[in-house]
Amino acid sequence: MHVIRDDDHLISGPLVVPTFLVLVTHVVRPAVPKEDVLQKLFAMTAAEARVAHSIAAGDKLEEIAGKTGVTVGTVRFHLKGVFAKTGLVRQADLVGLLSGLSVLRRSR
Repeated sequence: MHVIRDDDHLISGPLVVPTFLVLVTHVVRPAVPKEDVLQKLFAMTAAEARVAHSIAAGDKLEEIAGKTGVTVGTVRFHLKGVFAKTGLVRQADLVGLLSGLSVLRRSR
């Protein structure tokens, strides 16, 4: 039996040893829906679908501009169209939405 003093209280009983569990798991990013699927679901243009797909895949605006041969301003313009058609305002929400679509598609 041990006695432990804790903020002016005496606690008696068996000694309690803190215990913890650490779980490590491999995180896999879900597949992003194809551009043609995005075009049909959200009535996006080909350029908007390409930007949406790239954002969901983790690309930055600068990377998208470099890959597609347009300016960052043009990518931003298309991203605004994506936001208007999806009802979203943040890139993180777009990633979440599109990741959810791929989960729904694969679970059927």
